[in-house]
Amino acid sequence: MNITLHISPELFNKLQKHLFDHAEEKEQGAFLFAKLEHEYTALHFSVTGLLELAGDDLHQQDVDYLELSENSWPKVIKQAHSLEACLIEVHSHTGPWDAAFSISDYHGLRETVPHIWWRLKNRPYMALVFTKEGFDALVWTDSPRNPLPLDYISVDGLKIKPTNHSLIYWR
Repeated sequence: MNITLHISPELFNKLQKHLFDHAEEKEQGAFLFAKLEHEYTALHFSVTGLLELAGDDLHQQDVDYLELSENSWPKVIKQAHSLEACLIEVHSHTGPWDAAFSISDYHGLRETVPHIWWRLKNRPYMALVFTKEGFDALVWTDSPRNPLPLDYISVDGLKIKPTNHSLIYWR
C-alpha cells in the first residue's frame, strides 16, 4: 500500500521553524491534523492544521526526551475530533544521528497509539521524528499494533522520503 503525507509549504516551513529554530537544543513537539483520502491501493493524508507544543503542554523537555503534560492529550484529542481529522504526532531529535525513533519513543508509542486509536474511533495515526537532515515515520492504518512505512511527504510536489530506519526495529 502506498501511504503519503501532503502538506503545504507554509505549514511545513512553520513546523520546521518550530522544531529547530530555538536557542536551546531541546526536543520540540507538535501535532498535525489531516484528512484522509482512500484510493484503491493508496492512502493520502492531507494536513489541514498544526498545533505547536510549548510551555504547559509539556511535562518534561530535554535534549533527548519530550513528554506531554496530562492536560495536553485531552486538548489534542478534542481538536482532532472537532476537525474530524487523523492525528499526526511530530517531534525533533537534536543530535547528529540519522532520523529514527529512539528506544523511549518506541515505548511511548506502544503505550500511546492503542489509546489514541481507541479515543479517535480507529482513525489512522502517524508519528514523525525529524532531525535537521531528514525524518522517519511510522503509520498505523489497520491496527494500533503494527505500523506501516510512509512512502514520502509531499511539499508542493517535492517528495521527501523517510529514512525508514525505525520500522525494522518495531517488530
